Amino acid sequence: MIDEARRADLIMVEKARSGDIYRTVDVGAAILGAGRPFLVVPPAVKSLAADHVVIGWKNTREARRGVQDALPFLHEAKRVTIMEICGTDQMDTARHHVDDVVRYLAQHRIKAERRVEMQAHGSGADQIIGLAEDEGADLLVTGLRP
Repeated sequence: MIDEARRADLIMVEKARSGDIYRTVDVGAAILGAGRPFLVVPPAVKSLAADHVVIGWKNTREARRGVQDALPFLHEAKRVTIMEICGTDQMDTARHHVDDVVRYLAQHRIKAERRVEMQAHGSGADQIIGLAEDEGADLLVTGLRP
């Protein structure tokens, strides 16, 4: 799959159902090796509507690339939320970062809202996933760090 990535704008893979290593893809390794945007789809998904897109933001190169790669989806979305999870001492910095992303998207004619939350429990990633599910997001955009 990585070898064929040179011909793709977007690579879609189904999230593995089982532990059968002969029929599944190591998604993390594929994302890092392909150099193309990935859309990882849960097995139960029958169609894709990206009406509400949540961007799980962290000020990293990977998150910036994720936003850039998602621009076609963001243009079509009815609602875009940029969400960052941070510690209590980082709230002002996180708001500043997220506001910059809101302004960046506005330059692309995409209206986005910000949401900055303190890390409550577990990992920030788990918290973003939970909040995206609670809000009924159709698509979650993130960056994957090696």
